[in-house]
Amino acid sequence: MQNPPFMMTRQNIEQGLTPNNINLSRNWLGQYFARFLLQKIMGVFKVKLPKANEVTFRDWAFNYFWYCLFQFGYFAVFRTRKFGVIMQQCNPGGFDINYNPYYVTVTNTLLGIDTPVRLEIDRDCVVVQLTPDWAGISDLINYYAGLLALVGQTTTINLFNSRLSYVFAVKDRNSAEAMKLLAENISKGHIANVIDKKLLGDNGEPTWQLFEQNVGGNYIVDKLLDAWATIENKFATDVGLPNANTSKRERLITDEVNANNVTTAAMAGMWLENMKRGFDKANKMFGLDMSIEWKYNPLQDSRGEEAGDDRRDNNPKGGSSRAA
Repeated sequence: MQNPPFMMTRQNIEQGLTPNNINLSRNWLGQYFARFLLQKIMGVFKVKLPKANEVTFRDWAFNYFWYCLFQFGYFAVFRTRKFGVIMQQCNPGGFDINYNPYYVTVTNTLLGIDTPVRLEIDRDCVVVQLTPDWAGISDLINYYAGLLALVGQTTTINLFNSRLSYVFAVKDRNSAEAMKLLAENISKGHIANVIDKKLLGDNGEPTWQLFEQNVGGNYIVDKLLDAWATIENKFATDVGLPNANTSKRERLITDEVNANNVTTAAMAGMWLENMKRGFDKANKMFGLDMSIEWKYNPLQDSRGEEAGDDRRDNNPKGGSSRAA
């Protein structure tokens, strides 16, 4: 059995579609939703990156910053002679006493020969991480993108199959062509449609048989759209985007909303702490002024009050309150 890394031909075998597997995200619709979800995550945090000055000779690119963090999971900040202090995608290597990498390597032909290829962490560079396990969140994005792609495909198919259509049984080819033309004219909205008398029997009765499908019984688009919204809400909860994450109903108790707020902040809060820790190290080592914070704090309501604050409940007796 061949072990990775694979050649291209072997990758096609390893990653190809098989009858007993469902690969939801390796198609154009899955990639569409992955791009859509990734850009939604970029709206969770508000970040301040270095501007061009005597330390950083040029502005840092926001798009490069976000894609390095969310797709690769980390980047290195270090000083160069040609560009000043910059951030770059890197590859970790080695391991220290805590089994963490102790150096990174950077490959960029524009850096020239003055920049060392190997940088020791916390001495030559600072690594800003998104997660503790040195991984990005492409797996999370692809999982939800696959679910949304499946719902999107099913919705399209159900809409197509829910169109009113007919099946005719006729006696010969001429009759079939006549019925095709009649159905086409009806679909175009013709007010008056004429059929050939040859399509009628000797007693004036139609010579065709009609088969109708149960359009209303097959229509489930409304349920699929509810599933779509549920998946998006679950994704928003996982990545720190404020949401109720509940089925739409008239009354929600405050504790239900507060509980979801805490769940929403859990994982994204860990990401924020990791990035802040890296930002603080880079600011101290290289004299930068980077910062990152919540754009919409999931632990606060629209008035800026913390979740769990009794002032949020409009019913002081502890009953249910109508959700805004």
